[in-house]
Amino acid sequence: DGLVYQWTQVSGPGTVTFGTATSEDTTISVSQDGTYVLQLTVTDAAGNSAADTFSLVWDTVAPTVSAGSNVSKNATFTTSSTVTDPSPTAGIASYSWTMVSGPGSVTFGTPNATTTTVSADADGTYTIGLTVVDNAGNSGFADSTFVWDTANPTGSWTQPSANSTVSG
Repeated sequence: DGLVYQWTQVSGPGTVTFGTATSEDTTISVSQDGTYVLQLTVTDAAGNSAADTFSLVWDTVAPTVSAGSNVSKNATFTTSSTVTDPSPTAGIASYSWTMVSGPGSVTFGTPNATTTTVSADADGTYTIGLTVVDNAGNSGFADSTFVWDTANPTGSWTQPSANSTVSG
């Protein structure tokens, strides 16, 4: 109804591209990660205008994840991850430990934390993974392996005869 729309970039580390900079609704893409201030100015047929700005955090880099060391265990153990997110404003939204493979079931004490306890219900080699999602929706994944071994070692020996020499 005679309104003119204009999208502009006020600030930010890269270049903003608007799909249609003269439309009320537009798509936005940027050339590099960072915080941007964008402005929409609306002008009516009489020349009156109003503007509003908002901040946009553009973050395309996934967090880096380490799911801990490979281990051999026979009882519940604690594993810790290392997570870094290069975006200073994104932050981590969620952590999720899962069993990737193994002969039985794995139980996690706190499956939605960086550190959790782990146990299995059957002996064998397991792979567990940690998926981390940052507040921008980028996800990172890492896995680690553990051997669950609760079986006691077995062996046999033969009692030597009375005139045998035993050495050790």
